[in-house]
Amino acid sequence: MAPRKKQDQKTNGELNTIDLGASIGLTLMKDATLAHVDEWLPTMMPSLDYILGGGIPYGRVTEIYGKTASGKSTLAVHLTKMAQTFGTVVIWVDIEGTASPDNLEQLGVDLSTVFIYQPEEGDEITIEDVTEKIKEICATFGPTGVPVLLIWDSLASTTTKQQQKE
Repeated sequence: MAPRKKQDQKTNGELNTIDLGASIGLTLMKDATLAHVDEWLPTMMPSLDYILGGGIPYGRVTEIYGKTASGKSTLAVHLTKMAQTFGTVVIWVDIEGTASPDNLEQLGVDLSTVFIYQPEEGDEITIEDVTEKIKEICATFGPTGVPVLLIWDSLASTTTKQQQKE
């Protein structure tokens, strides 16, 4: 097998991938100014924390995706317990009305410190509604410096205003 050429070398007089990327305004990752994560919510599951680089990063969106009954909600409950342990504000956006206080309490969650945003009976919350609520949450809790864990169950089940019109 022939040795691979360095990417900064030209091949047969043609532009290499670095030159091509630069020609359309791309920057190499090594030259970019990247956002830095300073804090994580540890899951206390060593393998998962290792894979995630320390846990769930604060200040970032982390989506937990999987098949039905694969443990997504159970993981969300566990993350709620961990967040409470570390003094993190927890807010559940419960689109489907499936967050069971009894189940959460049975699994060790202190309900007196968990907030919930859910539709009134007969109403439906849209993606736009949740986006506005997230802006409000950020404006309220952001200046305090207290980290917030927002669990949106379920983004996939949240409709848009346009979908509601159809």
